[in-house]
Amino acid sequence: EVSKQLKELKEWKQNIGDKAVISSEEYKIELESIKSQNNTLKNEAIASQKELNLQQNKYQQLEIEKTDIQQQLKQLKEDINIDSRKKQEEERLTQESLQTKETENQQLSMQNEKLEIEKESIESELSAMKHQNQATNMAMTELQEEINKLK
Repeated sequence: EVSKQLKELKEWKQNIGDKAVISSEEYKIELESIKSQNNTLKNEAIASQKELNLQQNKYQQLEIEKTDIQQQLKQLKEDINIDSRKKQEEERLTQESLQTKETENQQLSMQNEKLEIEKESIESELSAMKHQNQATNMAMTELQEEINKLK
């Protein structure tokens, strides 16, 4: 009976040893698998972090470009406003100049009319003086003829 128990004990010990070896090998295989998965996950995390950094850099670059474009747009709007004000000022000055020239033209027209009236008056006086001179000349000619007759 003892030898039977001793034999069972040896078998049991052998089974435990075999199981321990198998468990140890399975554990090593599982451990290697977990390490491999861990390394894969680390590599994926590093790749994801790199991609995230690239995306953040792209985003920052786009933000810089957006700010530049907004600044250019603001400058364009200011330039357009300045140009618009300049054009309005030029139009105002042109209108003032036209009004001034129109006023000057009207004044010159009025002066021209006055001078025309004055010219006609002078021409009328001159014509009257010519008639008077002709009459005087005729009278002098007649007087001269009478003087000559009397001589």
